[in-house]
Amino acid sequence: CEECGKHFSHAGALFTHKMVHKEKGTNKMHKCKFCEYETAEQGLLNRHLLAVHSKNFPHICVECGK
Repeated sequence: CEECGKHFSHAGALFTHKMVHKEKGTNKMHKCKFCEYETAEQGLLNRHLLAVHSKNFPHICVECGK
């Protein structure tokens, strides 16, 4: 990435990463409802929610129990 120097093995990953820089100054940031974490990528927010706050979700899947 020309802006921050991060390296990626796939062009698609670099393209997705560049959206972080493009959207950082806009209202398109996705913010965690439970802490101060924020990201321009919805997928990273979803991963954060599962990894850090999964016990905060009151709804349980009736099929798998998760």
